[in-house]
Amino acid sequence: MKPTEIDLDSLLKRLHLANARRIWRELIVRAEREQCSFHEFLALLVAEEVAHRQQTRLARLSHRAQFPFLKTIEDFDFTYQSTLRLALLGSALAPDFVTEGRCLILHGKPGRGKTHLAVAIAYRAIQNGFDALFVTAAELIDDLSGAFRQGRLAAALAPLGAPRSQPTRARRARSRSSASQRQRGAPSGAQSGATASMAITRPA
Repeated sequence: MKPTEIDLDSLLKRLHLANARRIWRELIVRAEREQCSFHEFLALLVAEEVAHRQQTRLARLSHRAQFPFLKTIEDFDFTYQSTLRLALLGSALAPDFVTEGRCLILHGKPGRGKTHLAVAIAYRAIQNGFDALFVTAAELIDDLSGAFRQGRLAAALAPLGAPRSQPTRARRARSRSSASQRQRGAPSGAQSGATASMAITRPA
């Protein structure tokens, strides 16, 4: 079969390469204009597909994480923080923070950016290939308490993690309220009336 007889659009559709199918004609024009080699054209097409899938994945998992807002660590202004520096959060932004079951506690007065940091760390976990979930402590306790009373606690805990052999907890606290961002394992108790929030991370 001659190359001119190949229905590239149909082949890309069969391979479920939706973005490549959408942009390949445009990339051909660009490749001809810039006199790209076949290798350069193929590398560009694949790179565009990978980048699109990564962005789609980030958008999907961020939506599923139920963040109250989307903030990144780059958005955080450390200028007004006398005790907190980016270097102190370095390990919490690495993949090892989840895989090694590390903990992080953020404590301070309201309005100091604890929720921002919790969301940012969870979003970085998503960027690093993990799953995340944001939930208030009160909501989580209510859900698990209700599930326990109905005899379905195990089923309610299943989406939050898996084997307890790899517990990861990153906790955020506000005033006297406790909050946790955790990887694998059941959440611990919190004070009655707590207004804290939790971001739960685990392998995707």
